[in-house]
Parts: sequence; C-alpha cells; structure tokens
Amino acid sequence: MKEIYSRLFVGDDSDYEKVKDKNDWYVIRACKEGEGGHRSQLGYTERAAPKGKDYLFVQKGRVLALNMVDSDDPAFTPDALVDKALSFVSSSLGLGHKVLIACNQGQSRAPSLALLWLVLNGKLPFEGAFRRFKKLYPDYDPSPGIKGYIRQRLAARR
Repeated sequence: MKEIYSRLFVGDDSDYEKVKDKNDWYVIRACKEGEGGHRSQLGYTERAAPKGKDYLFVQKGRVLALNMVDSDDPAFTPDALVDKALSFVSSSLGLGHKVLIACNQGQSRAPSLALLWLVLNGKLPFEGAFRRFKKLYPDYDPSPGIKGYIRQRLAARR
C-alpha cells in the first residue's frame, strides 16, 4: 500500500485485508472478484452481475465495490462507475477519512482511478500525468483498456 496523496492510498487485495475492519478507513474495491469485491458484496454466482441498481457498484458501509474488470477495451469501463468512485474519494477525504483504492494486484484499475482523481482535482498536472504518476506509484501498469479509458477521459477534459 502506498500513500499517493494525503490520506489517499493505492493497494491490492492484501492491503484491503489489512484495513477492512478499521473504522478510520474507507475503501474502494476496484474489482469484480476477490474479498470485498463486487461479486462477494452481492453474493452472485453467475458470470455477469445481476441487472439492477447495484450492477455497476454497490456501497456497504465504508466499502464501495465496483463491477470493474481489467479489459483490453476502454468501452468496458463505464463513466458512471468511475464517476461514483471519484465522488466517493472526494467525499471520504473531505470528511477526513483515509481512503484506500484497491484492486486485485494493485497495478491497473486502482492506481488508474487514483491518477484520474489526482488530475481532475488539480493535484497532478495533466501534461505528463502517466509519467508523473508512475514516479508516485512505480507499480503502475495499466491494461490497454484501462489506460485507453483514462486517456479518453483526460482528453475530454481538455
């Protein structure tokens, strides 16, 4: 787990396990699979998440679980899912909480959400954002689809 901004951390499954029972932590599980992930929060066994209000994300207490997969296609990352995650980070930090964004390996989804939050909130310059973020978080290795989504999202902001 690495703190990339004041009280904002990025990590993996093991980091989630370390903080999941600590009341001063708010967590985004940026993964469909794994403990605290979307599937485990909703308890579904089918391949796809059940349609309905919790299809993209579900919040249970201090944990926001995203139905987020590491795809090679940016189209598999819906704006509504990302917007909910970014809002969760902002509101949790605003209330003084520590926030962990964790995916399974801590290399693609979670750090990409953190990068996007930093840029969109003026904490990391748009120019050279990927390079600068890699210095903050050396394990950053986004999948082609996640990286493509982040590029599209940042380009739309310009």
